[in-house]
Amino acid sequence: MSLFLYAILQFANGFEMKFPGIDFGGDGEKQQLPQITQADKDWVDEIYGWFIDAWTYPSPESTIVLFNAENFPRTHNEQSLEALLADFNVLYAIPANMVSIEIAKDLRDTSSLDVHIEGNDMDIALETREENGIKGFVIHLSYQLSQSMDRLPYELALVFAQMHLVIADPEFESREDAYLHAHFVAVFQNFGYLLGPQLYVHKNWSNGFMEGYFRNVSPVPMPIFAYIMGLHHYVMGQELPEAIQSLPSDMRKEMELVVAYLTKHGSPLRNEKSQAAAGYYSKAFKELLAHKYDKAIDWARRSAEYHTHHNSRSDALNLLGYILLLDERYDESMQALQDALEIDPENGYALGNIACLLIYQNRLEEAEDYLNHASHQAYNDPVYLNFCQGLLLYRNNEFKESAQLFEELTTKWQNPENPIDQLEYWYALLLLDMDKKDKAIKTLEPALVRKEPKATQLMKEIAA
Repeated sequence: MSLFLYAILQFANGFEMKFPGIDFGGDGEKQQLPQITQADKDWVDEIYGWFIDAWTYPSPESTIVLFNAENFPRTHNEQSLEALLADFNVLYAIPANMVSIEIAKDLRDTSSLDVHIEGNDMDIALETREENGIKGFVIHLSYQLSQSMDRLPYELALVFAQMHLVIADPEFESREDAYLHAHFVAVFQNFGYLLGPQLYVHKNWSNGFMEGYFRNVSPVPMPIFAYIMGLHHYVMGQELPEAIQSLPSDMRKEMELVVAYLTKHGSPLRNEKSQAAAGYYSKAFKELLAHKYDKAIDWARRSAEYHTHHNSRSDALNLLGYILLLDERYDESMQALQDALEIDPENGYALGNIACLLIYQNRLEEAEDYLNHASHQAYNDPVYLNFCQGLLLYRNNEFKESAQLFEELTTKWQNPENPIDQLEYWYALLLLDMDKKDKAIKTLEPALVRKEPKATQLMKEIAA
């Protein structure tokens, strides 16, 4: 609800209006207040709490995403839609083959002027698709927007945020407020400083024959956007960064008021133990990517111990179980994964990891049951489940079907920034069983670059 509409409704219903600014409780202090009503504050708090439930507590170690060479390396080297899309795939951890682009011309594309209305389906829209049981997305883009490297990062940040909404709750695909919520998701996932400067933009334009004035239209009033930006920093325990200087001055000042208000009055969304737990989770994941399993296990245990929110604790136990699985500590892995399911029986990630563990132990019928169960959960990793299906086919001596699935995963779905661990290793083992030594060696190459332990050991065995 906009602040203007809320004020009208308050007046029409005869309630005492709390606009502008939050009521400090009548303590008589004369100080500037955030320009957001208590009702809107409660509304945003509720949405932010839902995000924590869906994606766990935000880590205080999170990187703020800016449109620079560090966060957008491919776009920095090549100013193109394809490069930008590739960078967003990595930043939002969505496999490249889950997202495709379709560019269509519309009436505005006959003009040389960069004029649009944000959220207009003629400009950009998201459609879901499904292929081989894996959910995917099609971004419909106007030709003119595809050529605008000024607005395109902003719009793609929002449409990728919408993807996360649809993955978490498919209902968002048809909800009219999905575009509005996407702004908040983008803030939650640290893209707020990419959105802020574009949230409302004033432009004078001329084509040589006429001049005009254009104002961007956003579904999010500035004070509400500033509030969720300030709330996000406060919940994570982060100081306002230097990046705040990239925001419009009134938004920047409003954020400072929000943080000052929250520092004084607090918020139940902030939890010191969950802050620490989220930080430990990030450390565990970094050590996992470096294949330092002992350190990763230690951080994951700490994360599970510190998390106070049940879903977040279930996720931390799942991560612990997964790392123990990779480290071949199967009994400990099973215990951690079962503990995760005891907290959240619908944790599709934990169900998938148990399926993988059972395949390693050659308990194939049980594994198949867990795979089916995992595939029907709202939260799962369909690409990883396909990997597990490939393992299951391999262990059932269905070499041809397994090879087809592994080939597709390695060539289309493997993400170098967040890879499926041991995918190349198992595919190479299968190829060796099929007497395809040369292809097995070539298949191992990406895993060798990542210094994956089992792939490195297999390569030594082949060479010997």
